[in-house]
Amino acid sequence: QVSTLAVYDNQPIANIPCSNAELLIFTSPMNARAYFAQNTLGKGQKLIAIGPSTSNTLKQLGFTEIWTPETPDEKAIAQLINSHFTNNPSNLHSSMKN
Repeated sequence: QVSTLAVYDNQPIANIPCSNAELLIFTSPMNARAYFAQNTLGKGQKLIAIGPSTSNTLKQLGFTEIWTPETPDEKAIAQLINSHFTNNPSNLHSSMKN
């Protein structure tokens, strides 16, 4: 006998509003695909991907400047952002990891 149990059902949200935030942080490939299916990257906006698979998805969508923290977790993203603003608050781009 085979039973099916859905333990994880992740679906994209419809009608994602465009963000005017300076940083757009994506925590999954689906987040990135869903957002950019409806929106474009604004002038001066920066992209952060939580890990390699999300970064690869953003590259497939045509983006080249994508920053990824050393480890794929929210704490590492916060540290990346904090260290950048602490070291160079006037230039977000310069110290991010591509």
